Amino acid sequence: MYRIKTNSELESFISSTIESHRQQAYSLAEGEMYKAFGEIAALMKDTDTSIISERKISGISARTIRRIAHMAKDGITDFKEARDNGTFDEETHLNHMVEFLKVRSLTFEATRIRYPNYLKPWTATDDQELERLWCEGVPVNEMASMFKRNIGAIQARIEKLELQEKYM
Repeated sequence: MYRIKTNSELESFISSTIESHRQQAYSLAEGEMYKAFGEIAALMKDTDTSIISERKISGISARTIRRIAHMAKDGITDFKEARDNGTFDEETHLNHMVEFLKVRSLTFEATRIRYPNYLKPWTATDDQELERLWCEGVPVNEMASMFKRNIGAIQARIEKLELQEKYM
C-alpha cells in the first residue's frame, strides 16, 4: 500500500478522488436526465405544447419541457447525441442539469458572478434597449454580454416582449 508522505500528496490524492467520484456522479445523472428527456419527448411528440402551464413541473421549467417537445417534433430522440453534435450548447445543457438535479440554489452565487443581472427584474429602459438592439439585428450573445445576463434570459425576454411577432 502506498503511504502518503506529504501534505501536498494528500491534497492531490483527495482532489483526484473527489474529482473521479464527482465525474461518475455527473455521468450517471446526465444519463438519467437524458433518459427522462427521451420519455418526456415520447409523451409530448404529438401534443400541442401551448397547453403546458407556465408552472414548473417537478422542478423542470415549462420552457424546458416545451423545448424538449419541439426537439422531439424535429426528430431528435437521442438528447445526449444532440448535445454531442452541438444541437444545443453547453450552457443550455448545464441549465438542464441544474433544473434536473434541483441544485439551482447551489449555483445561484456562481451564476450571479458570471451574469451580475441574473434573476434581477427587467426595467422598462432595459426592455426598450433590448427592443432597439433586436431591431438593429444585434446577435443574442452580444446582447447577453451587454445586459450581463445569460443567453437564455435574453431569449426568454425577446419571447415575452413578442419581438419576433412584432418585427418579423
